[in-house]
Amino acid sequence: MPFHDRYRCDIERISAAELQALPDGDARLARMGTAEAVIITGGADAWPARERWATPEAFNARYGGHPLRGEIQEWPNYLNSIGEFVANHSTHHQVIWNRPPKERRCCGAAELHAAARADWRTPPFLASASVAWALSIGGGRSGAPWARHQVAWLGLAAGRKLWLVAPPHEPQPPVPACWHYDRERKTATRQCVLMPGDIIRLPLNWWHATCNLSPWTIGAGGHNWVPGRPHFDDLAPAELAVLDADVARIERSPNDLQRTLNGTAACHVTQL
Repeated sequence: MPFHDRYRCDIERISAAELQALPDGDARLARMGTAEAVIITGGADAWPARERWATPEAFNARYGGHPLRGEIQEWPNYLNSIGEFVANHSTHHQVIWNRPPKERRCCGAAELHAAARADWRTPPFLASASVAWALSIGGGRSGAPWARHQVAWLGLAAGRKLWLVAPPHEPQPPVPACWHYDRERKTATRQCVLMPGDIIRLPLNWWHATCNLSPWTIGAGGHNWVPGRPHFDDLAPAELAVLDADVARIERSPNDLQRTLNGTAACHVTQL
């Protein structure tokens, strides 16, 4: 039985070829479904990272010497470089942002991203969800706990990663126990295994958590956020629409559009 068939998949999937065959612009986003999580199979197949990051040794040969230390998530204090982290990847999971929040500033993250950027590409239809960049590295049965935020996406270069998602109106689901996750359990969450070369796109404010299923798992992607406004209940309809790249909703909120473009979208421009 293929590996990914051992886990149910109830997240919508569309092939990169099918997506590319659609007309440019709004039709692509409409087909992807801005209100639903979606996986683009083969969306990252052409990334050089598929080969250059295929093993921890290959990744470290290119980037292991980059210094990286600071208060970012649960970064172990005894690690001083990305190479040292990769050597310990089987017991840790780390998301490294090119623009981490001020309280998590670290030494070397921007430089690492600038160098590694040559190995992966932002698909044109995800450019609006790429204000910040992220590297996701881990292994074993490590993973990321439940979180929700602005629109985000991740392409997998190597390994296999179980994604668990839930709509924003649902309460936060229980924390997944990655080391003994029951693939058959019935929950209100949706799930699917992201395979190498696949991309997942998450709409605004969707719950999501992950479990790495391979000894070496690494991916890259993008993320949007409004500086100083981590929560979404107080955002106007047009602000939510801009963050979620939902043209139809923008058109339904014409009175809010100019204020949004001068406010929320301006915040994004200043961060580029």
